[in-house]
Amino acid sequence: MCHSNDLSVTISNLTRARDFISNPRHWGKGDYLTCDFTGCDYQACVLGALEWIGVELPKCKVAARLDDPNYEIPLEHSYIYEAVLSLDCSHNNVIAFNDDPETTHEDVMRMLNRAIHLAMADALQSAPQALTAPEPVLEEA
Repeated sequence: MCHSNDLSVTISNLTRARDFISNPRHWGKGDYLTCDFTGCDYQACVLGALEWIGVELPKCKVAARLDDPNYEIPLEHSYIYEAVLSLDCSHNNVIAFNDDPETTHEDVMRMLNRAIHLAMADALQSAPQALTAPEPVLEEA
């Protein structure tokens, strides 16, 4: 599934990415995505989780814009970026936030939940009857 301008698809993609790394063992720092495709052994950063579920994210936003003047940054990336900025954690991008030694799995889950809720707020403004909130993922002890 590629990114979409449809907010319901964006919310679904963010929710699936959050669920993908909801287990702390499956969230990683410093590695985009590492997988054992024959089992359940994987680790992913936030952007790796989005790519794993099929969201195509730009590797270099500036280069993408230069090559295609009609290029739009995927909504999923925009909401994650907005969520990181809203955390007041001195990071201006998701990679720095994800890989910061002080960032915990709980911090990443809170950021993803915030990104989902930001997208839902925008969707509710345009079609209030169309959406219901996804259930938050509870962390394992």
